[in-house]
Amino acid sequence: MDDGDAMTSPFLAQNLAFDLAISATSLFFAWRLFLLARARGEGRPWALAAAVVIGGGCGLLPWLAAGGLEGSIWGFALAARALWTGATVAAPVAAAAAAVRGRRAAWLLPAAALVALKWWGEAGEPARLEVQRATIEVPGLRRPVRVAHFSDLQTDGIRPMELRARAEANAYDPDVVVFTGDVMNHAALKAASYEYLAGFTARGAKLMVGGDVDGGLDRAAFEAATGFEWIDGKARAVTAGGARLSFLGFGLLDYRKGAAFAEGLVRLSGEPDARLALSHRPDAAFALKGLPVAVLFTGHTHGGQIVIPGFGPPVTLTRVPRLVAAGGVHLLDGLAVSLARGFGWEGHVAPRVRLFCRPHLILAELVPPAR
Repeated sequence: MDDGDAMTSPFLAQNLAFDLAISATSLFFAWRLFLLARARGEGRPWALAAAVVIGGGCGLLPWLAAGGLEGSIWGFALAARALWTGATVAAPVAAAAAAVRGRRAAWLLPAAALVALKWWGEAGEPARLEVQRATIEVPGLRRPVRVAHFSDLQTDGIRPMELRARAEANAYDPDVVVFTGDVMNHAALKAASYEYLAGFTARGAKLMVGGDVDGGLDRAAFEAATGFEWIDGKARAVTAGGARLSFLGFGLLDYRKGAAFAEGLVRLSGEPDARLALSHRPDAAFALKGLPVAVLFTGHTHGGQIVIPGFGPPVTLTRVPRLVAAGGVHLLDGLAVSLARGFGWEGHVAPRVRLFCRPHLILAELVPPAR
């Protein structure tokens, strides 16, 4: 696989069509209100700008309503697409047109800023891998264990960023590699995704649990092609660095079964030096509360994909605190939670964007508690 492999999204034509349709409706209303304001003799810049903004927003309402009525993740993706396209395509075009029509060169500045925002969110930030090194104290360990953790591959094609992430993980020489689900957004990417995952190496084991988009995968074929062992509903014993570990696998909906399911996995695990859990959705943390499990490795949130500085991700699709959902290693009710923000994006018609939310690889060193 070459570093120059291009983005080959099967969603490209579909998403382009939605961008054109969303932009057309938004620009139509923006232009009509701008002309209406001019016809009424309104020449003040702020009033003309307000007409453009209000008109453009009105043009987005049908798309937002359609997404809300559809109700599923597809509808949510459509609403997100409408907001992003309106802000970074329709709005700068409207501002540029109004600047020419109204002879207001200053309006070109916000247009240029929005175009720059689009480039950064779709090309700049998604290429900036963050490699986070974390030390997690784990009772029962007598020597350190290295774990490379990533989640939510969901790429539209293997890019240099994903290749760098794999190289960083392999250079860490981990005892265990854990992948917390969501392989790909489209079946056309199966061969490239499987080849990519097969290139990860570990001294001990490569483990994964299934995510939201993995239901159609043939588990046996996946394991044979990638070397990752799928451990949904299992307690997998691993000897690493002289330590006897047990990894408890929560399948996609197992977290909803609560403490009874988690207790069953703990019983299956026997008497290891330490127990660790894998779950695509971080809500498994609530089922593990009070149980002898040291670390939960998880993903799902993508860190929100868009983060507001000082606030965090507006949307997390989980019940864990916003700070935890934003990614990283946190302590939640005594449980260490390692949440990887993933490499890719939500699929469907959702915008392929990351803002203040870099792709994320966690290289964790599990160590004995300090004395």
